[in-house]
Amino acid sequence: MKENSPGKHLAAGAFFLLVWAALQQVSAAPILHAIARVPESMDSGDLLAAASFVVLLNSLRAIALYLGWFLAGNGLASLRESLAPLSWLLPAAAIPLTYFLLPAVGEGIQLHFGIPAVLSVTSVLVIRYLTRSIPDWVNKSIALSLFVFSFQWLDIIPYLTAYGAGWGELSTSVKTAAELLEREWVLNWSGGVAFAGLFLSGVITTELMVTYSARLSDMALLRDRETKMARLREE
Repeated sequence: MKENSPGKHLAAGAFFLLVWAALQQVSAAPILHAIARVPESMDSGDLLAAASFVVLLNSLRAIALYLGWFLAGNGLASLRESLAPLSWLLPAAAIPLTYFLLPAVGEGIQLHFGIPAVLSVTSVLVIRYLTRSIPDWVNKSIALSLFVFSFQWLDIIPYLTAYGAGWGELSTSVKTAAELLEREWVLNWSGGVAFAGLFLSGVITTELMVTYSARLSDMALLRDRETKMARLREE
């Protein structure tokens, strides 16, 4: 099946990039205030709630950014054969560039292109390869969102900080609060479980999508053969 709806992909990509731009204007001050209150309450529940808000905000921004460039690349590649490499090159180049350029053009929470971001970009390319013959961008977006969401949980795991995860301002703040409470284990376990569950969901969703597409292709091929056989009998 060939992707034949570049307009839909481009429109969806532009929409998600606009959503990402809007989310950049959302203040993180309430989350930082919630994190600052954690050492006062000494409550693991407050720590976990603050960490969840950090992951939620980071995930919304990341999902919008990754989907935007992923779909924009697909749309441009579908315009003409010569632009096909853009489906790979655009997200692979534009996403890291956004991380590095954003601090230079405005103020706000500083982004960090760490291991979770690298894994997310890799997932974009892997899904692009596995679903290259699937025109439905909605299912692709769901699978990619699950992977990106799962990788965002790695940022709040203190154990992974030394390996390049969670060096951004919000993630560092919540892990510092956990260290003050001496409850890094709360974030290690909760972040690990959330990551594993979401990552597995992404794998299952992708597998189902690819398998279903393959079955549809087989059925279409079978119908085509039956049609040709029927025509031969008539002749």
